[in-house]
Amino acid sequence: MTESLSYTHRRHAFEAEKTIAIEGDDLVLREGAGERRLALKDVAKIRLAFEPSRVQDDLYTCRIWAKGQVKPWTVLHSNSYRGIMDFDGRGLAYRTFVSALNDAVIARNPSAAFRVGTSVLMYVLNIGIVVVAFAALAWVLVLTDGEGWPESAWVKIALALVLVPVLVFWARRNWPRSYDPRAIGDQLLP
Repeated sequence: MTESLSYTHRRHAFEAEKTIAIEGDDLVLREGAGERRLALKDVAKIRLAFEPSRVQDDLYTCRIWAKGQVKPWTVLHSNSYRGIMDFDGRGLAYRTFVSALNDAVIARNPSAAFRVGTSVLMYVLNIGIVVVAFAALAWVLVLTDGEGWPESAWVKIALALVLVPVLVFWARRNWPRSYDPRAIGDQLLP
């Protein structure tokens, strides 16, 4: 591992560009004029996730928790904001930095937790909402026999059904589990 490696990104229009660097035994976060440090031995957990949106369909995130903290110390995004609905994909730089970060943390804190996907609660909640929505749609179709529905409703139903493979893709990538930081799979990084 190199002595100093950094990654820079900007999450959205209202956030300054931030740079996170591995410098010796520390993580250094530079945001605006400020700087925060976290010893790599004090990293308690790293969570990698695939979090696509309408605008960023290839967004991956890396959340870093310090010991004793409930909220993440920082969150890295694989894309960087350039303008309205315009994001720069930084997949290779993100992959390089996150891989080096995992190596540095496991070397200094072997007891750190390495997780993939959303939290179990959020995963169950998201899947539950989808199941309830499809069950409600099916129930309404049974009750009405589909009569009297405008064409736009049928188009929306068809679109929802076409997006089921996207749901399955998201569900498989974000299944909450641990991963081996020495062997990060291609599904966890862009």
